[in-house]
Amino acid sequence: MRYPPILLQKISYLAAEVSGSSDFPPTTQQGAVQEELKKQGDASQQEMQQLLATDVAAFNTMLRERNIPNIIVKAP
Repeated sequence: MRYPPILLQKISYLAAEVSGSSDFPPTTQQGAVQEELKKQGDASQQEMQQLLATDVAAFNTMLRERNIPNIIVKAP
């Protein structure tokens, strides 16, 4: 996982809370928190994609110029 550590903890906590009370549907507040955490996760994913597309690509260009093998990024 490449999410910020605190975000991962919040997602884990929410999942435990929702599954711990599985006799009832998630509350409105839990739904709102899930939506906010999803937005944060999506933003982190976009940041990671931007990093791979720009910084890693530039770094690989620099490596090629010096005849050093590239960094290979596998798609998830």
